[in-house]
Amino acid sequence: MGPTLVELRVRNLGVIDDVTIALRPGMTALTGETGAGKTLVVEALSLLLGGRADPSMVRAGAEEAMVEGRFSMAPADPGEASDPDRADLLLARSVARAGRSKAWIDGRMATVGTLAESAGGLIELHGQHQHQSLVHVEAQRRALDTFGHIDLSGLERARDRLEALHDELTALGGDASERAREVDLLRYQIDEIDAARIEDADEDRRLEIEEDRLAASSAHRQAAAAALAAVSGSDDASALDRLAEASQALSGRAPLEDVESRLRSVMAELADVATELRTVVETWDDDPQRLDEVRTRRQLFHQLVRKYGDTLGEVLEFAEGARERMASIAGEEQRAAVLDDQIRAAREDVDEAEAEVASLRRRWAGHALGPILHHRRRSGVRRPGDVPAGRQPRRTAPAADQGGVGGRAGPHHAGSPPGHHRRPRRDGVRRGRRGGRRGGRHRGGSGAGRARRPCPGARRHPPRPGGGPG
Repeated sequence: MGPTLVELRVRNLGVIDDVTIALRPGMTALTGETGAGKTLVVEALSLLLGGRADPSMVRAGAEEAMVEGRFSMAPADPGEASDPDRADLLLARSVARAGRSKAWIDGRMATVGTLAESAGGLIELHGQHQHQSLVHVEAQRRALDTFGHIDLSGLERARDRLEALHDELTALGGDASERAREVDLLRYQIDEIDAARIEDADEDRRLEIEEDRLAASSAHRQAAAAALAAVSGSDDASALDRLAEASQALSGRAPLEDVESRLRSVMAELADVATELRTVVETWDDDPQRLDEVRTRRQLFHQLVRKYGDTLGEVLEFAEGARERMASIAGEEQRAAVLDDQIRAAREDVDEAEAEVASLRRRWAGHALGPILHHRRRSGVRRPGDVPAGRQPRRTAPAADQGGVGGRAGPHHAGSPPGHHRRPRRDGVRRGRRGGRRGGRHRGGSGAGRARRPCPGARRHPPRPGGGPG
């Protein structure tokens, strides 16, 4: 049976307060007095189809009108299994007195366009002068294809193939010019990072320590000299001398052998510290040139970090990723060239399939048109607007009650051929057939005073200068 409207609820629409219509299988006829709201039910269905919402349709005293429809989504083929999750489809549309209308599909908000797409194949409205689906080109093509059993599978496969190739080409990152611009940017970024010649991720930390040393080398030397004097000074009060005296006091005593060993280890460590302090005192000189180099290099690192990462390690990772992307783009260029050739071939296949389908449609259109023309010939209608044979044209009075279509008489009178106009009287006197006024024909011998009636359709010309016939 296919999708079927089984229930319709309308609230606050025109004269309708709240009505629910349960539709059973078969034909349902709505009857009632004039003004009972029969047309509003059709308007409600039009709203579910995504029709134009008019705020003036909202019932007086209400803020919005609501239309809800429930459709049974039973399959058209009785042998086809139905989807339990899609047994019913609920569509709803509201029209606010102030503001835009809203739409819902299965309880979820949707646009009016989406609602129209969902309901387009579920409801079809037919009026005296309205056949909605038949005025759409797609519906006409579907009807013609069904009538002629035209196989569209080849055309659909060709179009799907072309669309898939276009999608793959788009996924490569745009056209060739965009990829070329991306390659230029990546190459600039890689060159900028490589020009810095970063040794490793910890180079900036080492340069920071060196900058601190160079910026205050004199103060560092003085501090190292004081520490060196305390550790291994020339007087007997140095730390190494005191440790030597302690080790000598414990020497040869077996119970204190472990303590003595630890003292000797401390003495060895302290001797190494003294050596490093002596190196600082003797080698840490002021070097303004090196200090400028260190600061310049650290400034370069800061610029790279601001562009490509928070640390030098992230900067190096960015450069590696850029190299991989450049290699990928090189492969994409080759793939894009192949895709361009395939797209051209696929487009030719689509053109060929479309031409074949168009030829079949033209042929079957003639077969489909035959019964229509035969029916028109039987009714005597030759062209749109002609009158069936055996009938006389007549004036058409305004007909506001004829399905909303009115008309007026044409420029010619009934019985006159098209294009002929009865000439109006100029002086209020109707002329006779042969001349003179009605009721008193002039009988002069010369015929003076007679008025000739022009032939139908003849034009009047002004008299030539000097008199004489025209």
